[in-house]
Amino acid sequence: MNTLKKETIIGVISIITLCVLYFGINYLKGVNLFNPTNYYYVAFDNINELKVQNAVYVDGYKVGMVNQLKYDYSSVAKKLLVVLDVDKSLKIPKGSKAELKVSLLGTASVVLHLNKYVSTYCPKGDTLEGFSEVGLMDKMGEKMLPSLETMLPRIDTILQTLQKVVTSPAFGEAIQHIENTTANLDKSSQQLSKMMQSDIPVLLSNFKETSSNLKKVSGKFEQMDFENMYASIRTTLDNVKTLTDNLSSTNGTLGLLLNDTKLYDNLSTLTADADSLVTDLKAHPKRYVHFSVFGKKDK
Repeated sequence: MNTLKKETIIGVISIITLCVLYFGINYLKGVNLFNPTNYYYVAFDNINELKVQNAVYVDGYKVGMVNQLKYDYSSVAKKLLVVLDVDKSLKIPKGSKAELKVSLLGTASVVLHLNKYVSTYCPKGDTLEGFSEVGLMDKMGEKMLPSLETMLPRIDTILQTLQKVVTSPAFGEAIQHIENTTANLDKSSQQLSKMMQSDIPVLLSNFKETSSNLKKVSGKFEQMDFENMYASIRTTLDNVKTLTDNLSSTNGTLGLLLNDTKLYDNLSTLTADADSLVTDLKAHPKRYVHFSVFGKKDK
């Protein structure tokens, strides 16, 4: 009896585990087992990057997913059939189309374009007309190929020119010159570094000494009595002004000499007469001085 109970419990646990595993795998795949779906076929010439479990959209809203990919060997065109599982509540009008889109990152999806001008609907299992959007990379390729065809000869010419430049002796000499210049710059930088290490302390010391002297001079300036100095300068200027005023006035002797023309003329006449007298005295000294060795004779 106990063995039967154990086997029953193990069986129940196994069934539960399988159910959880089944529902979990389908959930990870994006399959909603509680939401009934209808399946439809879409024929494409090329499915590009489309894979099972890729989404199906209507106006940007996900309504289903790709359930299966088949190759239709029976068809003359031998097209690829894509099986779509879409929400059962979605009714697809006749004449609707399915577009295969590939994003820039390479993710493919199916977009349903519903025909809104009819009132009849496709039965489940019906085949929809499919078409593929020209990918962004394909569009870029179509635009770039003519430009690349035009550019290739130019690129080839540029490469040939570069090859000639690289293989020429002048290029090697230029490289050697650059290496020599770099070595010289390295030596100069080392010499500059040594000079700075030896001279900078001396310069700093001189700067400190100069700043100390400037500080002393500024201290002496602070100790100077600028008020008394200013008063002395002002007194000197007043004295100079008084002197100039006296020279300009006729009250003093110097003022009369400088400003009285009559006195000036008299002095000039007196000087001229004195000069004439001295000249005549030198020319005729006997007229003014009488010397006698034997004494003066009485008249």
